[in-house]
Amino acid sequence: MAAKELDDMPECPICCAEFNDPRVLPCIHTFCLTCLLNYGEHSRPGDRTTCPLCSKEFTVPDDGLSGLQKNYEIDKLLHVRRLSAGHEAQQMNMCEQHKDKQIEAFCQDCEVVVCVKCVITSHKSNDWVDIEKVSEDLRKLVLSDNHKISEAWKKTDELRQRVEKDKNDVIKHFAGIENEINTSADKLIAAIQRDKVKLLSD
Repeated sequence: MAAKELDDMPECPICCAEFNDPRVLPCIHTFCLTCLLNYGEHSRPGDRTTCPLCSKEFTVPDDGLSGLQKNYEIDKLLHVRRLSAGHEAQQMNMCEQHKDKQIEAFCQDCEVVVCVKCVITSHKSNDWVDIEKVSEDLRKLVLSDNHKISEAWKKTDELRQRVEKDKNDVIKHFAGIENEINTSADKLIAAIQRDKVKLLSD
């Protein structure tokens, strides 16, 4: 992934810093979990609260704001950014263990960048790949997951709208039934009153 794309990656709209434990709201806006907890410190499970960015309402999950969905797309982008930063640093920095060797590989078991000598001496039995390849693989994974997440959110929103419509239809239906019952009851009461008056007069 190009360095500029990673530098342009959006930051948390609340703290204006790199996301820390990014959580996504139903409106698809993402914030740091800590920022959301501070913003909604008085919110309780089941409460209706609003997005800090677009003010769209959502219901606080049963386990609180901490139960909001993690934004895995942003999380992976951050991972790629860190890998990329490590890769850019290798242009200037040499291996800490072997000062005369440049960092060239990524050990997948230890999740560290290493030089070829490190691979041979310390990480030989581990899974390792060229740092460019792991960055490219992660980029493809992020793009794929981004599409899946977008589709899932779209379907979830469509389902939410259908459920909301069904709920409103049921409420209207029961309100209509209640009106019919009240009207029928009023008619019966009026008829009984008329019959009572007639009987008394007779």
